[in-house]
Amino acid sequence: MRDPAHLAGDTEEEALLINGVVVNGDGRPVGDARVALVDAPAEVPDIAVLTGEDGHFSIGVPVSGSYRVAAYGDAGHALETVEVGPGGAARVRLVIQP
Repeated sequence: MRDPAHLAGDTEEEALLINGVVVNGDGRPVGDARVALVDAPAEVPDIAVLTGEDGHFSIGVPVSGSYRVAAYGDAGHALETVEVGPGGAARVRLVIQP
């Protein structure tokens, strides 16, 4: 598997990342949920990543700014906005609802 930081396209500087976890309404991790960027301050590939068994995921992004992150699982979906600052990683928790 390729390093998610590689998607940011910048190998010289610290990669910009969105790290997160997808959980259900009871707070349990949702494995194999699809996570995608649905709105971004720059062009991003139309792809999704799958969460691990622990519900965690990581997505490299090209620039700092506001991103809308969506998660889709068997029990429903979630949508959150996250701010990615320059030179760092942002964290988001997505709660799947029917």
